[in-house]
Formats: sequence, structure tokens, C-alpha cells
Amino acid sequence: MVNHYCYWISRSEQPDFAKMEAYWAGSLKQAEKLGVCLVLENEAHDNTRTPQGMRKILEHFENPHFKTNYDAVNYFHASCEGFPEAYEVLRPYIGYVHLKNGCLYREGAGQPEDHRGAPMSGLHAPVPIQYTPIPQGAVNIPGLLSRLEADRSYAGTCTLEPHTTPEHVEEFYRMETEWLRKLGFFVNR
Repeated sequence: MVNHYCYWISRSEQPDFAKMEAYWAGSLKQAEKLGVCLVLENEAHDNTRTPQGMRKILEHFENPHFKTNYDAVNYFHASCEGFPEAYEVLRPYIGYVHLKNGCLYREGAGQPEDHRGAPMSGLHAPVPIQYTPIPQGAVNIPGLLSRLEADRSYAGTCTLEPHTTPEHVEEFYRMETEWLRKLGFFVNR
């Protein structure tokens, strides 16, 4: 898997397919040749902000070597339902999964500044996203993991992606791995 983004390529509501093809055609040919997959990560402030927008891009390229890096919290960051809606829209195109969590920043709630992110897009703009350890966030990550397991349509790994300062990364990992173990989702290989 090779993760990539479209933020500097196409940020408007409608995808600029000509520009995307110009940027990605050579990389896609190389991916086909090498037998790897390019996974486009959804972000809150570009064409991939909604699951429908991401699907439109993936359908345009319609190539088994071009899929999405599905990040449910990035859809939440764009004021979309990260799970289950985004999952249901993108299920056939998921090539990689990032796991993290977040909620809306609330003034005066004592949320650590070290975990604050960029402003939301969509309905909740311009409130910042507040990143949290997975069990403390607003996105239904247990539901996502249960669906991935039940559907058996995704055989890859899920990568923990804490959004915090280096001083807090180990704390996030400890809380998240303990929680995943308790739920039966964490597997040491």
C-alpha cells in the first residue's frame, strides 16, 4: 500500500479529474507494474471530504490498484457520518484502514490543547476537532471493527493513528491497545 492525498491537487467541491489523472497516471501505472495499491486517504478539506466524493474519484479511476485509505474520523472531521454511512458507501473500495478518534472541541471543557486539530469542515466549521484516545471519542470505532470482522471484505490491518504531540503518543497507544484487547480486537502477530 502506498498512502497518498489530493489536498494540493483538488480541493473544490467537484473533483478535477484531468488534474488528478495528470498527477496519478504515472504512479498508477507503476503501482500496476509492481503489484501494489495506491490508497487515497480522505481528508476534511479537499475533494475526499465526503464518502460520496471519495467514491466518485474511485469510480472514475476504476482500478484494483487504486483504493481508499478509509479513516472514519477524517469523515467526522468533515461533519459526515464516519461510520456506518461512509463505510457502507466505500466498502468495496477500502484498501487500508486508519483508527483514531475525536470529538468537537468545546470551549471551557478542559480538553488538552495538545490534542486539538484543524477546524472542522461542513456543518461544524469552524470549530476545531479535538482528538481523543479511541475509547473516548465520538466515532463508533467498535461498530466499525465489528463490521470489518463480520463482512470479511477487508483482510488488511488497521493502523492506530494518534493525533497528539510526541509526549502523549505512548499514552494514547497504551489506552487504545488495552481497550482493543478488552474488546477482543487486538491481535499480536
